[in-house]
Amino acid sequence: MDTCHYEYYMLKHVVWAQANPAIDGMLCIGCVEQRLGRKLNASDFMDCELNEGRWHAQSARLLHRIKRYKRREKPNPIAVWFDEARSSP
Repeated sequence: MDTCHYEYYMLKHVVWAQANPAIDGMLCIGCVEQRLGRKLNASDFMDCELNEGRWHAQSARLLHRIKRYKRREKPNPIAVWFDEARSSP
């Protein structure tokens, strides 16, 4: 199964192994959550540049999970750019 558009992320190894024992491949957030039986939160994600979203757009669902329960949030410049581009005439 392939990931949904704009859902490129890295989970901590233990979380990924629980969701995908085969370790290979990519899963969308919904498929990972279904396999885990719970919603993901910020503590499930690795601290890496991929999860910061600086180099690619992120889905609203992914952004919500990565920022869930985080105390400090960094603005995502790509998301800001997309929001500004959508709102301009």
